[in-house]
Amino acid sequence: MQDTSTIDIDLSAIDHNMAAVRRVVGEGCALCPIVKADAYGLGVGRVARRLVGAGAEMLAVYSLRQAIETAAAVNAATPVLVLMPVAEIAREDELYRLMLGGQLHLVVHDEANLEALEACARTLGVELPVHVEVVVGMSRGGALPDEAVRIIRRISSGRFLRLRGVFAHFSHSRTDPVVTARQMERYECVVESCREVMSHEVYQHVASTYAMARDARYHRTMVRFGLAWLGYGLDELEAAQPL
Repeated sequence: MQDTSTIDIDLSAIDHNMAAVRRVVGEGCALCPIVKADAYGLGVGRVARRLVGAGAEMLAVYSLRQAIETAAAVNAATPVLVLMPVAEIAREDELYRLMLGGQLHLVVHDEANLEALEACARTLGVELPVHVEVVVGMSRGGALPDEAVRIIRRISSGRFLRLRGVFAHFSHSRTDPVVTARQMERYECVVESCREVMSHEVYQHVASTYAMARDARYHRTMVRFGLAWLGYGLDELEAAQPL
């Protein structure tokens, strides 16, 4: 018995889409495509490899299981950022090897999560790269600005966590420039409050596909996007003024 429905995936289209993103953000801004849910059902194996070949410096997923699949697809050569809250990873876990190599990046969502990740890293004897999520309007997770500042400062003075990113999600980047600008101000207040403890290796990332197209000031040092590599929103993106 043969299935009657198929989907043809043009991997070369990913090259075009990534090139469009690169033209807009410039060479100094890192690209972090989101490939959660098996690359949105397209197959993370081939897609992740193609994205890395097209210039992705990091890949983002939601869960630890997705991180395992994504890292395997690229032979653990590219860091994988897990967006969900994670409290513990066992030494026998498949991800332990990624942690040893510094290729697994986790998100700190609040101070309780920070304590759990510190304990995990201490137990495993690793220095764990983490990104702090700042709540500016999208309530999917993360810490409010005052808490985020405390978290960033605590990471900078600790031994087992290494700050590699400070980021936010905008709630209306496609439809409301005023709200997006206000949310950006909240994010920038956190960054400015912690500027002296943030090294050059800390990625600042707030832009999704539509924020990228809206204004270059949202590009920061990395963009984190899902729609654009799939080809959605490219009209707005390609109409944006290149850097």
